[in-house]
Amino acid sequence: MTDNIDTIERESVKRTYAVDPTTGSLTKGLLSLAIPFILAMLVETLFNITNMLFVSRLGSAAIAAVSFCGIMLMLTSVAVEGMSGAAVALIARRVGEKDLTGAGIVSVQIYMVGILFSFALGILGYIYAEPLMRLIGANDLIVSHGLGYCRIYFIGMTSVFLLFITQAILRGAGEPIMPFVILVISALANIVLDFLLIFGIGPFPKMGVAGAGLATIIARGIGSIIGIFFLFNGYSIVKIRFSDFVIDFKIIKNVFKIAFPSMGRMSLNSFSRIALMKIVTLFGTSAVAAYGIGLRLDMLVFLPGLGFAGAVSTMVGQNLGAKSPERAEKSTWIALGYNTLIMSFFGILFFFMAKEIIGVFDKNQDVLELGETYLKVVAPSYFLLGVRLVLGGALRGAGDNFAPMVISLITLFGIQIPLAYYLSKWAALNTTGIWLSIAGVNFFEALLLSYWFKRGGWKEKIF
Repeated sequence: MTDNIDTIERESVKRTYAVDPTTGSLTKGLLSLAIPFILAMLVETLFNITNMLFVSRLGSAAIAAVSFCGIMLMLTSVAVEGMSGAAVALIARRVGEKDLTGAGIVSVQIYMVGILFSFALGILGYIYAEPLMRLIGANDLIVSHGLGYCRIYFIGMTSVFLLFITQAILRGAGEPIMPFVILVISALANIVLDFLLIFGIGPFPKMGVAGAGLATIIARGIGSIIGIFFLFNGYSIVKIRFSDFVIDFKIIKNVFKIAFPSMGRMSLNSFSRIALMKIVTLFGTSAVAAYGIGLRLDMLVFLPGLGFAGAVSTMVGQNLGAKSPERAEKSTWIALGYNTLIMSFFGILFFFMAKEIIGVFDKNQDVLELGETYLKVVAPSYFLLGVRLVLGGALRGAGDNFAPMVISLITLFGIQIPLAYYLSKWAALNTTGIWLSIAGVNFFEALLLSYWFKRGGWKEKIF
């Protein structure tokens, strides 16, 4: 009886400030979820760009070091993304079914699994950070700059897990505002801490690149504490209780059922980035720096795609929970339409402003030329990347992650990596060949995901 009353009270809270994707205008619901998510991702991207701008004051070798660490840390983000994707799918499904108590129990199980993963990855990453950097192709100079950054990040991995799982729970519940607020606070803390720890202002030690890593971990920890407090104290429709911290193997099985294929897909993405980085290193430090800047600029352009992908995950998950698969499908096509227009605009802008944009990060002439070519080759394919992101988000919201994993295997390792090596070395296109392979994978993956989504099997997923 108490649970029922609590559920009703929290459902009434939902009506006051959260989004209910199962009723009303699809466009309004989609935009209400997407816009805060886009703003949150903008903050996250500015967070990363700010790190890069501060680090860029230390020279091109420092930029290359952070780029190497970023590629390597993508392997650890696999588990984060897998847990987050499972959280959105499971929470959205439970909320769509109006089972808010069940949503709280699921949240606790995901937290427990996430903490376990973070401890394991943190310890292994700290121990093997240097061999991993050298495996990717880092030279002594890059290792000397980046090793401290990587090890600090690995040690603080739990704060990263907790932050992203908390945000995923809130997004799955249809509560997009709080994740945005959390990221704003975290980003502001990171900017201040970057300045203090990288350059050693006042009583703070001058840590260089390692200071950027410590600033990030502390800032993530601040965001985690705020979000968990929000969930524990009943400010969300999804409330977690200490009494729920009991292992439920049935729920954990569903978490892994959804998370593992997503982890597999993310692992493929990470390994492909590592393989590409390995090829890029054949062309020198300037090429590595240009590639690192290009990746971070890509993330800025990804924002609409990531925003609509996140919104669609919630829309699809909750509408499948509410037994409205047609509404779930229609919301996906609406998101795809908006996203194609927006990302096409950014693709055109980045194409024509390529040199000026790269120049913000590095004035080195070689980096400028290589980075400009990167944007001129990759930017025209941004709208296809948007298709990949939105359809991938819809399938994740449905809990259908196996097919996207297989598609990633085909496109990344069957097409992108062989193409990058062939064009850069055998066809003598150098780094331009690598950039062409990145644009090419956007086309093939968008095509295959469109085919799979149209088949409609994702509508039958039950968990």
